[in-house]
Amino acid sequence: MGPRPHREPFRDSMPRHLAAVLGVPLFAEVVTIVMHGGRASLEGLLMSCVVVVIGAVTGYAVDGLQEGER
Repeated sequence: MGPRPHREPFRDSMPRHLAAVLGVPLFAEVVTIVMHGGRASLEGLLMSCVVVVIGAVTGYAVDGLQEGER
């Protein structure tokens, strides 16, 4: 099984688990928007946000499936 985004004792707290799973992708997106916000088109920023959301939701779903295997 692959690496877990959040250690076992802290997985019971939903806010902490979501922060651990979604924190890095959202931080990376904010950095991207700040760095390229003035030069990027609205469509480009929107697509970038959509990709981050889809990736984060997919990662969370796969994590849930792996948790179900235990």
